[in-house]
Amino acid sequence: MKKLFAPAVSWLEAGGVGLVERGLGRLSLSTASRLGGWLLRKVGPHLGADRTARRNLGRCFSPAEVEALVPAVWDNLGRTFFEYPHLAGLLREDRVEYVGLEHLRAAQAQGRGGILASAHLGNWEVVPFMAEKAGIEAAVMFRAPNNPRVAEVLARCRAHAHSITFIAKSTSGTKEAFSFLAAHKFVGLLIDHRYNRGIDVEFLGGTARIAPTAALMALRFHCPILPVRVERLPDCRMRVTVCPPLALDYSQSKEVFVATVMQQAMDVVAGWVRAAPEQWFWMQKLWG
Repeated sequence: MKKLFAPAVSWLEAGGVGLVERGLGRLSLSTASRLGGWLLRKVGPHLGADRTARRNLGRCFSPAEVEALVPAVWDNLGRTFFEYPHLAGLLREDRVEYVGLEHLRAAQAQGRGGILASAHLGNWEVVPFMAEKAGIEAAVMFRAPNNPRVAEVLARCRAHAHSITFIAKSTSGTKEAFSFLAAHKFVGLLIDHRYNRGIDVEFLGGTARIAPTAALMALRFHCPILPVRVERLPDCRMRVTVCPPLALDYSQSKEVFVATVMQQAMDVVAGWVRAAPEQWFWMQKLWG
């Protein structure tokens, strides 16, 4: 029965997303963002993901702190979703500030390209703005939605990033990303996804299984990994900070190198999360 109705559900889902996209596009950025925050604060606690968020937050915070954080977590997520049709506006209205671009330019000057490792913080969709601002050519790997029509809507929202190539995660996508690094360009990716066939790292008081992609890329191309942090600021503004490159020891065995690098990277992400827990995507089942 599910298979019978799947096409109809797919069309309805895509149609709903398309209507939301067009409707939000008629609002100002600030209004759309506030509306998204308000809506998810109201609706989010009634969704199954709320239980996951509370369980994950409980790893690091007391029950009272969890109760105080959950509405803010939903607020950030709602704002991020409703800001999609306004991504170009964030750039056009000069609402994104950049810190640490000297690290990116130094990596570019070395002529080896590099890996930009970020996480689901603030509005993570503004990371490609940084590459445009610095004038570098880059590819961004992303997890494509299951619904291809929803993917089309997201692609339209991301079309403002003219010098960025968006690559859906897949075997062919990984090969395309490798071609960017082989040409001494940059590849950006979010490293805080759960990946069942990945490696275990210690993260926020538990063991998380993540993809080793960033470390494997660095090992193959001997290029730097630069952590990139996104922070949501008041008045629909963002701050993107490029951190100094991770310390990479290529004399280690492949297994040790990958484990060490990914642990180092996730330690950086953990610091970001602890500094602004309300801005991280706590709804994912990252831990085993």
